[in-house]
Amino acid sequence: MKSLKKLFLVLKEKLKPFSLKHCSLKQRFVWGALLLITAGLIYLAVALLTVNPAEISLLKLKKSIAEETICHEVCLNRRAQEAAIVIKALFAGDQKLTAAMVSYFSDPQESRNFKKELVKIWRQVSADYDTPDFLEEYLRAPDGDPELQALIIKLFLAAETDNPRIDYYFSLLEGEAPLVLKQEAVRALSDLENKENYFSAAQLVIIKKIVLDPATDKKLRAVLVLLLSDYYPLFKSASEDILQTVYEKNSLNDNISRAFAADNLNQVLGRVKFPLPEISASEWTDYYNN
Repeated sequence: MKSLKKLFLVLKEKLKPFSLKHCSLKQRFVWGALLLITAGLIYLAVALLTVNPAEISLLKLKKSIAEETICHEVCLNRRAQEAAIVIKALFAGDQKLTAAMVSYFSDPQESRNFKKELVKIWRQVSADYDTPDFLEEYLRAPDGDPELQALIIKLFLAAETDNPRIDYYFSLLEGEAPLVLKQEAVRALSDLENKENYFSAAQLVIIKKIVLDPATDKKLRAVLVLLLSDYYPLFKSASEDILQTVYEKNSLNDNISRAFAADNLNQVLGRVKFPLPEISASEWTDYYNN
């Protein structure tokens, strides 16, 4: 026991020069800096051990979309790999990652392209085409980005097979929704299975009113004229009436819609009764680029 006490006293004496009490101001500063660095390294090590690999992949994906505006094969493959890690974690029920994705999507400062990627990822992990609640809310947000809302319709709503949202699509067509949303609504209607269960003569009244309105955007009129080919087998007379009216209504100043109407009519009649109107190069350019 005495020998241990003696050893302790010896060690205490040896370490005395290293105590703060016996250190100069410069030495104390060095010791303080070392303590701060050590604490920082410990914090970093703990942080690295607790960070979810999927969250890192999500951040890498976010960084790539922000910085690599032109993304070729290598870039696309790398993004696909990162997205696959995120998707796997979501399938495993990673709630922290789920919360992070919802937070990113809800942040008005995040880019549209990154949010589009989030919607695409969510689509791959959503069972039975169920639309997540936060996407449902965003779809009806008056200040929502129309392009994101259109993507939600395309990836989620249009894929619903039970009780498709026909009324919602027509509310977009009749209302003041942006063109991109109206176009996506028409595509969703065109992609419906078992159309005979959902299409009605009343809908044709709405379509006729829209396509014959001179104020209707030409692109919207064109896709609605094409949609009439889906209505024709169910409502031949009414569909043919609308197509013929569009074809004959030169005052619409819309030769592309007139051409689509003529083509539809000629196909169902089995002969060329309605000659295609001449369409200038500028009209095609305007149609495809605007």
